[in-house]
Amino acid sequence: MRFYTGLVALALALFSGNAEAAACSCSRNVALPSGNLLRSGALIVGLDYGMNLEGDPALWRGFKVIDRYGDSMAGMYMPPMLVQMGTLTATVGLPQQFSISTSLPYMYKDNLGESEMPGDTDLSSFNDVDLTGRWGHLSHDTRTFYGFGLGVTFPTGTVIENSAVRSGRGVIGGTVSANVGRKLSPHVGVAAQATASIGAGADQTGYIVAPNASLVAGARWSPRENGRVDLAVFGIQRWTGQDRKDALVYKNSGSIATDLAAAFAYTFWREDVRSAGVMLRGQLPLFQIVGDPMYAQNFGGAVSFSVTAL
Repeated sequence: MRFYTGLVALALALFSGNAEAAACSCSRNVALPSGNLLRSGALIVGLDYGMNLEGDPALWRGFKVIDRYGDSMAGMYMPPMLVQMGTLTATVGLPQQFSISTSLPYMYKDNLGESEMPGDTDLSSFNDVDLTGRWGHLSHDTRTFYGFGLGVTFPTGTVIENSAVRSGRGVIGGTVSANVGRKLSPHVGVAAQATASIGAGADQTGYIVAPNASLVAGARWSPRENGRVDLAVFGIQRWTGQDRKDALVYKNSGSIATDLAAAFAYTFWREDVRSAGVMLRGQLPLFQIVGDPMYAQNFGGAVSFSVTAL
C-alpha cells in the first residue's frame, strides 16, 4: 500500500499538472494524463494554472533551434506570446482498476507587444473538453505499475489557423496513452508515458489541426517512504504535425522538441483516505525544430492543487 500511494504521487508529479493536456490540441507545452490508479469510489478534484512564454529570441530557447523555413513574416513584427491556461479536473475511481476523468480548460493568449500581422490579437477561449477512461495494474510484488488510457475530446475550443497555440480542433478527437512505473527502492521510482491525439478529420471550413504525440520519461525521489514530499526530474520528447486546409499544407506549422522538466509535490493535509496537495513544475526546452522563429518556446511552468475528497 505504501508503494501504491507513492506511485500515485509519482504519477501526479510526472504526468499531471499541465492544463494543456486536457484537450491535447492546445499550446506547444505538453501535458499528459495523470495515469494514477484510484480505489473504487474515490474522487479527486484538481485546479491547475499553467503558463508558457513563446517566440522571444532574446530569452532561453534551448541549446539549438533549427528553423526549417526561415522567418516567413520578416517584414512584420510579431511579439512574443504569454499563453496562460486554467483547468478544472475531476477523476472518479471505478471498480476493476478503472477510472474516468474529465477536464474543463480555459486559455488566454497575450501578445507582449503590438503585432503587425493582421489577425494576430490576444485571445481568450475555452479549449476542447475531454473525457478519458483509464485502466491500471499493480504487479504481485507491488514494484511495477502499468496502465492504459483512451479519451475523447469535444469541439468546445476555438480553431486557430496556422498557429503555435492550440485551443481546439473544431471536431471530435481522440487520445490514447500508455504508462509504466517501477519502484527501485523505498525512496526512488522511475516511470514513462507515451501519449498521442488526433482529430476526426476537418472542421466545417476544411481546416485540419495536426495530430500530436509525446514521450515522457523520468524519476522521482521521496525523502521518506509514503511521505509528504516528492521530487521529480524528467525529459519530454514532443512532436506536432503540420496543419492542413483542403490541399494546402501549412509548412510553417509543426515542431519537434526535447524538454527538461522538474516538479515538486507536497501533500499538506491528510485524514483517513482524504488528502490535499500542491505541485510546482518548471519546463525548459533543450532542442527545437520549428517551422518559423515565432513558434519557438522559451519556458513554461505550472502550479496545481488537488484534493482527494472521497
